[in-house]
Amino acid sequence: MKNFLITLLIIIIIVLTLGLTCPKHEDHKVAIKQVLTSTIYNKVGEDDYDATTLLSSIFAKPLIEATLDGMLYVDNYFIVSIGRIKHGDSDKIVSFGILGHVFTSINDKSDSTSK
Repeated sequence: MKNFLITLLIIIIIVLTLGLTCPKHEDHKVAIKQVLTSTIYNKVGEDDYDATTLLSSIFAKPLIEATLDGMLYVDNYFIVSIGRIKHGDSDKIVSFGILGHVFTSINDKSDSTSK
């Protein structure tokens, strides 16, 4: 009986910890925005600076913000949260949140090739 109560208490503590640290919608938005912005800035840094690349880097942040506001939906399952981008009838999982951290499925190829 004592082992059962200890096991139950540990499970309750783990579930509460996961529930209290589950990332919210804003956390997913910030993580995705950070990856997309750094990808755009890395791409702009690789090219020669001209008017087009300069304008694209200036307008990237507001454009990403507006797009995420309208298309990002986060499903919160109490212990984890999943971010989805909805476009028409289909949706794609772009982020996964657990223990206060958001993992994105968006690949930053410019960063991963330099490793």
